[in-house]
Amino acid sequence: MPEKEFSAREKRKFLRIPAYANIQFRRVGYILSHHKLSKDVSIKGIRFLSDQFLPVGGHIKVGLQLEEGEMPVEFICKVVWNHSLYDDEFYEIGAEICDISKESHDKLNTYIATNVDREKKEEGQ
Repeated sequence: MPEKEFSAREKRKFLRIPAYANIQFRRVGYILSHHKLSKDVSIKGIRFLSDQFLPVGGHIKVGLQLEEGEMPVEFICKVVWNHSLYDDEFYEIGAEICDISKESHDKLNTYIATNVDREKKEEGQ
C-alpha cells in the first residue's frame, strides 16, 4: 500500500507524488471558488498554487480532478504552510487532508498506487 512506502529521497511519513491536476477550492464558509493546478498529492495532503492568500490554520474545501472526465475527489483540508511567489502574485500552499469520505480516500489511494507503479515501470524497477 503506498501510504507506508517511501524512498530515501522521500522523508515524509506518507508518499507524495507529482500530480498536475485541476483543483477547485474555496475557503470553508465562503462562496467564491478558485480554479488552479495541483503540484503534488499524498493520501494525507496536497500542494498547489494559488493567486489567493490562504492563512495557515484556515480550512478549505477541495475538489481534485484526478482523471479527465471523472468527478473530482472532494475533501476538506487545513492549510499548514504557504509561501509567497513573485512578489505576492502567487502562493504555494501546503494543506493537510482532515476530512475525506471513504469513497474519495479509496479513489485517491488508487490514483497514488497506480502512479507509483507506473513510475517504477518507467524506471525499470
